[in-house]
Amino acid sequence: MAQLASAQLSLNMQTHKFAHKHEHLLLTANEARVLSFLALRSPAGAEYYEIMEVMGIDLDNARQNTLEAFMSRLRRKLVGFDRDELTLQNKRNSGYALKGNLIIKN
Repeated sequence: MAQLASAQLSLNMQTHKFAHKHEHLLLTANEARVLSFLALRSPAGAEYYEIMEVMGIDLDNARQNTLEAFMSRLRRKLVGFDRDELTLQNKRNSGYALKGNLIIKN
């Protein structure tokens, strides 16, 4: 579980609800899986292919821009929350990392 005592960010994997203080955001199942995967891999992050596997994307037929579009949409969803506490970072030419502390609830 990726967490820090002062963190107010949590993700409920059963309901796919992302919560920050008193605000809630409903995520898709894929968005919840990717955020939890990156939280568990923090701070190192994950390679493109690892994230695509978590999403269930066929690696033989997928293109990198599919993942980039997905991550861009997820970033836009998270914009209303404190960006200093949680950000999705692009690891140049290799993958993505989650900066911040996220409590994963099962």
